[in-house]
Amino acid sequence: MRSPRSWPTAASSRSSFRSTWRGTPLENTKLIVNIVPGMAECEDCDEIFNVIECNGYCPNCNSFNKTVLSGKDFTIREIHVPEERKPGSVET
Repeated sequence: MRSPRSWPTAASSRSSFRSTWRGTPLENTKLIVNIVPGMAECEDCDEIFNVIECNGYCPNCNSFNKTVLSGKDFTIREIHVPEERKPGSVET
C-alpha cells in the first residue's frame, strides 16, 4: 500500500491534466472531479467520523487511532472540452 503522501490528489491530477494537454487543441479542457470525504473508524471505540472535520481525532473518545475508510480517492465527474471557434466568429 502506498503511503498517504504518495496518493494522487484532485489538485495534483488537475495540474497533471493541464500539463499533458498544454500546446494541444485540448489545452483549455477542464477536469471536474468529485472528492470523496475522508471518513475513518476509531480503533478504540468504533465511532465513524470525518477525519478533516475532527482534525484526525475521534470526536467520541479523542483517540488518534483510526482506520481510514474513505477519502483516499476521487472520481472524474466530467471533462469539459471547449468548442472550437472559427477565426473571425463572434460569440453571442
